Amino acid sequence: LENRGETLTVREMREKLREIDIDTNKCVSLSEYLIFRYELDWHPFVNSAQTANSEELQKAQQMLDEALAKMKEAVAVADAARAAEAEMQKALKELENQQAEYDNRTADLKAKSETGGLVSRNKAKNELEQHLASDSLPLQRAKINQGAAVRKAEKARLAVEPAEREAIRAHDEADAYLKEVASRTGSAQGGIWWLQRELEEAKKYLPQSKGGRR
Repeated sequence: LENRGETLTVREMREKLREIDIDTNKCVSLSEYLIFRYELDWHPFVNSAQTANSEELQKAQQMLDEALAKMKEAVAVADAARAAEAEMQKALKELENQQAEYDNRTADLKAKSETGGLVSRNKAKNELEQHLASDSLPLQRAKINQGAAVRKAEKARLAVEPAEREAIRAHDEADAYLKEVASRTGSAQGGIWWLQRELEEAKKYLPQSKGGRR
């Protein structure tokens, strides 16, 4: 009390202690002091059971575990989608490079086939025909890889939203159940509070646009 600037005389202290001592056992517990200090209603505290239905707590824990698993899964799916998008961009860049190399070679041979001496022009025309008739292996490989990367990225992108919906569903169901259990007289509020805190912390796995937090 002195540290809080609430110093009392001996008489005032005795009167306060009588007021604080709810069960009149001539002792003041921390809970009694806190009830007095913050002007709380002591009836819910005294009448609440010290334990809750273990089956309800077990179910709540299972729902929390499921929600956490769904949220982590959603994060993994989103990470995979971002990685697939990066691979697609890389494949596209490689395709562009190979296409540019092929086109530059085509333009170079075409220019040589139209200028210079007869022998050099004929040689360039022959090389140009061979160049256009043959499949450029690097270019073809780049096209195949880019097509595969696009399909992979699209598949990964389409998986993100369903995974997020499942995570949000599991979170909301667990949150609603915990609130329902907490509202009942006799529930172990400490255990419920801890589960609710874990569930709130789990929101870091959700995107902020879907109710997540940093």
